[in-house]
Amino acid sequence: MKRKAIVLVSVLFVQLLAATTLGTSATYALENGKAPQGLRALGVDLAELTRDEAWNKIESQLPDALEFGGQRFPLSLDQTKRVWHEWLDLVYQQNSASWLKDALALIERLGKNSAAAPPRLSKAEVLPQLDKIKAAIDRPPVPAHIAYIGGQFVRQKGQAGLAMDRDSTWEALLNGHWASAVMVKPLLPSPSDADLDKVKDTLGDYTTFFDPRDQGRTTNVRLAAKALDGQLLAPGSVLSFNNVVGERTKLTGYVPAYVFVEQEVVKADGGGVCQDSSTLYQAVRQAHLEITERHSHSLPVAYVPKGQDATVSYGLLDFGFRNNTQGYLLISAHSGENWVRIRVFGIADEVHPALTEPGGFSEHPKAWESEPK
Repeated sequence: MKRKAIVLVSVLFVQLLAATTLGTSATYALENGKAPQGLRALGVDLAELTRDEAWNKIESQLPDALEFGGQRFPLSLDQTKRVWHEWLDLVYQQNSASWLKDALALIERLGKNSAAAPPRLSKAEVLPQLDKIKAAIDRPPVPAHIAYIGGQFVRQKGQAGLAMDRDSTWEALLNGHWASAVMVKPLLPSPSDADLDKVKDTLGDYTTFFDPRDQGRTTNVRLAAKALDGQLLAPGSVLSFNNVVGERTKLTGYVPAYVFVEQEVVKADGGGVCQDSSTLYQAVRQAHLEITERHSHSLPVAYVPKGQDATVSYGLLDFGFRNNTQGYLLISAHSGENWVRIRVFGIADEVHPALTEPGGFSEHPKAWESEPK
């Protein structure tokens, strides 16, 4: 028991001596308007500095702007600076004329504030500013593009986009990495150049004919072909004729023409677009793609063999298929004086072999580069 008591007294004596020494140093410093030994903030030694000198040191460690890509984005830190001034007021505060009381009070204050020191930056102040910087930096990717024009593929390269990571940027700021604080990740375009460079095989190519003297129907066929032309379909995706072409109304340029309604022939806006859907169906069949929806007319049509048509009615009947190939599909749809030709380009494989020659009803182009007459 005596040994324990001696040890306890020794420990208390050492603590008191340390406190007295620190207190004497701290009180001496404060009495002379300077910070005590061992006081640090933002990685800067503030010992023996006056309050103004300490603030100048702290302020020099705070960022006034962020930079990225040659742009400078100012930061307003008024709230953060107020917090730091309050902390300095606490550090440089003297309580009484007693050096021992001041020392003990300072030790207590510093101990509490070392556990709950003010943040380097005010989150509530900085995050809204980071949101504005993000809006200025973010750039969506530009997908690569491909079209079939004049018998050849025309390709446009894609461009990567940018997305600022606000949370990672905030963490970098807290850790003092002002110069490289803006964290940005690239956004890759989809489809990419590499995706579309592989699109070169003809999987389907079908032509059907119409009577150009029926001007209303001819207008509708050409409008629907224009809507289909250039459509890109990613692997696994489904193309819906109605979604691509849209509702056939006067507002979208479609005019009345004859359509089949059960066993009757009547006029309605968009009459004739079933020739486009049926021609597309034939090209899709040639490409061995998966049909997801198809309906036949209630009466035979003249532009495809019997039973091989695909009727559509916006909101009721649709034609759709899935891209079950290993790459992107490109739909090319063109119309001439009395014909509409739809081609499906993609990546040939064992299930989807390259087409050996164009098809059509009742005629077809004599070569891939030529158009029907």
